[in-house]
Amino acid sequence: MGLEWFVKSVDIENLINESKLIKIRSINFHYADYQKEGFFFAMASWAAKYFGVEMLAYEAFFDRGQNKYIFPLLEKGK
Repeated sequence: MGLEWFVKSVDIENLINESKLIKIRSINFHYADYQKEGFFFAMASWAAKYFGVEMLAYEAFFDRGQNKYIFPLLEKGK
């Protein structure tokens, strides 16, 4: 989903001249630290670096009460 958000938010047609297939062969993370919301933005950030464009702005903060990061952009879609 993070890649879809990136593609919809950036003029991707000006970045590439042919279709791209992205295969993720492995992802390494500690299961206790995993948040699907964080992975969403990690993939979007990777795509921005790969295509050499500035990462789209988003807000995130750590909520100690919930012991997790909060991403308001994704909270709106719930």
